[in-house]
Amino acid sequence: MNDITMREICKRTNVGLGLVNYHFGNMTFTFLFEHYAVLKTSILADMRMPKEDDNTHRTYLAYLPLLAACRPDWDEETLKRKTFYLISVMQQSFLRYKIIRQSYGIDLTIPEEREAFHQAILHDILEV
Repeated sequence: MNDITMREICKRTNVGLGLVNYHFGNMTFTFLFEHYAVLKTSILADMRMPKEDDNTHRTYLAYLPLLAACRPDWDEETLKRKTFYLISVMQQSFLRYKIIRQSYGIDLTIPEEREAFHQAILHDILEV
C-alpha cells in the first residue's frame, strides 16, 4: 500500500486533490508558520486550558470530514482517533520545529521541506 499516492486516494474517493492539498497543506501547517507568534500562543493556550470550542477543537472538526473523505473504509472511532493524531502531530511539529531541525535535519521553516514532512505525516496517519 506504500505506492498509493494522495492523488490516487482522491481519485478513488472522488475528492478533489486541490481541496485535500489546500486543507491538509496550506490551510493549517503552512498557515501556522506564516503566523508563528499568534498561533503559538493560541496552541499553548488550548493545551493549557482546553475548551470545547477552542481553536484546536475547531481545527479537529474541520479535518474530520476530510479524513473521512480520504478513508471512507474507516469506522467513526478510527476517523476520530486518526484526526486527533494528525492535529496533535502538526501542533507538536510546529511548536518543536527547532528540535526537529536538530534531530532530523528537517527545516520546517523552508516550504519545500515542510511540505515533504507534512506529506510523510499524512502518509503515516492515512496508512497509504
